[in-house]
Amino acid sequence: MRCARKLWCMMAEKRGRKSVYETHIEPRLDDIRNWRKGGATLESICDALDVSTTTFCKYLKEKPKFADAYKKGKTEIVMDLRGELARIALPHTLETKKQYIKHDLETGHKTQYTEITAKQVDGDIAAINLLLKNLDENWSNDPQNLALRKQELELRKAIAAANNFDLDLEDLSK
Repeated sequence: MRCARKLWCMMAEKRGRKSVYETHIEPRLDDIRNWRKGGATLESICDALDVSTTTFCKYLKEKPKFADAYKKGKTEIVMDLRGELARIALPHTLETKKQYIKHDLETGHKTQYTEITAKQVDGDIAAINLLLKNLDENWSNDPQNLALRKQELELRKAIAAANNFDLDLEDLSK
């Protein structure tokens, strides 16, 4: 009796219409990863799939394969952007190609020319600051302000100790 009931319950789960995940999301996991890698937002992906954001987020929590595809797309774009930011931050050579065709009026011939120019470009200061801020914990783009903040923290600690307060001022430094 128990086995027959279990079998009936398993069959009941298979009946009915397919879920939105099975019809709209699962067949397009590669597209979702590529869209995310291309910088698409959650809302734009939901629009493309014709799925509500609530349903989309529900399946992100429930379906590991789906969550992995979505996360991989984001990871790939972040890595690409970091690489591009590092390239821009460092001095590099910028090469441009220009193609044009000249008509010789006397002979009537057309000649194709290609100009290649190379230009040395300095590193981008904003990109350098951003990379150092995110990659080097000891770096500060405003060392005077950092020194003042450290002195202020030490002063607050001394005042708290003098007043016998049991405050944890380490939280204030964050």
